[in-house]
Amino acid sequence: MFKLYKEIVLTVSIFSMANMSFAKSVVLDAGHSPKQAGTTAANGYPEYIYNLSMTNSIEYFLKRNKIEMHRTFTKEQKISLVDRATRHANANLLISIHHDSNPKELDHLKNSLHGFSIFVSKKNPHFSKSLKCADHIGKNLIASGETPSTFHGLKIPGENKELLTRNGVYKYNDLVVLKRSNKPAILIEIGVISNPNEAQRLSNQQVIWRISENIANSITNCLSFI
Repeated sequence: MFKLYKEIVLTVSIFSMANMSFAKSVVLDAGHSPKQAGTTAANGYPEYIYNLSMTNSIEYFLKRNKIEMHRTFTKEQKISLVDRATRHANANLLISIHHDSNPKELDHLKNSLHGFSIFVSKKNPHFSKSLKCADHIGKNLIASGETPSTFHGLKIPGENKELLTRNGVYKYNDLVVLKRSNKPAILIEIGVISNPNEAQRLSNQQVIWRISENIANSITNCLSFI
């Protein structure tokens, strides 16, 4: 699992040193941090490792597409949500990468819950652009064989989110990283890693590359219309 992680980091570093000229830029945020690692996957890995691996891979493909890249943080052990939202203010788009877990009310179903979810906030000053890009990402993930999750729309504590599009995009107004950003902002939950099968699948490097390339290509397309 994650056996090509070092190769991804090395490749990203090589791209970072290249002298390229870019027209638009993207901020990538790997959700959580080493000291605040998020949920724990069914296989015992912390969510942050999943987030970091996927984010590094998305960065690789975006730089292959000649998109200028920024990261919300690189060496900090802890970073506030406001800092994540507001760093690199002149960039054109913020993408925050996470992996999901089931609410405790659905523990009895965790072995069957799966799929991605995408969140946008109406409190973001560029909500319409955020929504358009989020829907584009979701549509392309579905075309690649991924499926949107449905439990965020259930009327249970912590959920009951409004589904905005059939491509897995939900309204989540009070997510700080979304509402405090001065640029279009999107948070993607790649999959439900409390499900043992999904925890294993989403730690497979070939799956990571396939999903990350799809997301990177979608982001590249978004930059042409936001």
